[in-house]
Amino acid sequence: MATTPHLRRRVRLAAALLATGTLLAACSSSGDDTASTTGSNPAVPCATGDLTGERTVTGTFLGDVEVPAAPQRIISGWLVGTQLLDMGVKPVGMLDDYKQNATPEQLEQVKDVPDIGSITSGVNTEKVLSLDPDMVITYVRKDVADRLAVNEMNKVAAPTVAFEIQEPTQVWSNYQNVADSIGCG
Repeated sequence: MATTPHLRRRVRLAAALLATGTLLAACSSSGDDTASTTGSNPAVPCATGDLTGERTVTGTFLGDVEVPAAPQRIISGWLVGTQLLDMGVKPVGMLDDYKQNATPEQLEQVKDVPDIGSITSGVNTEKVLSLDPDMVITYVRKDVADRLAVNEMNKVAAPTVAFEIQEPTQVWSNYQNVADSIGCG
């Protein structure tokens, strides 16, 4: 009979754990499924945290930029396309630099995404406006800022997050900045 008290303790422990788990599950449900769950933004499936309102992206070429917490329509500027696609984000428009260097598989992913210009000819701001973006993300150097229309897009099209780089190789060291700017930090 020595095992009966041991068995009762196990049953009580299991019941207590079940009750605690049920209570925690009930308490964690907020009734607002859009606020803070991973993947609740279909345009940016990697986004987490509070996806309401706006947030500030700091350290950009244009200073601090207020962006939507849950961007839906993102324009990909210079050298950002690969990073966005890696994060599961399909831009609504993109600079053609991505398409010039993409693999056939990558090109298939963006075959219906319109070009907004090129690093050599510049950005077509009218095309950007027609795509109705709520955010633009790009890399920039001082010598190409005018061709990328960074200031103009920020003023007339959408909040523009432009991370300054000196060389294209610095793109990958800034991957986390791009992720943070779209809520995937």
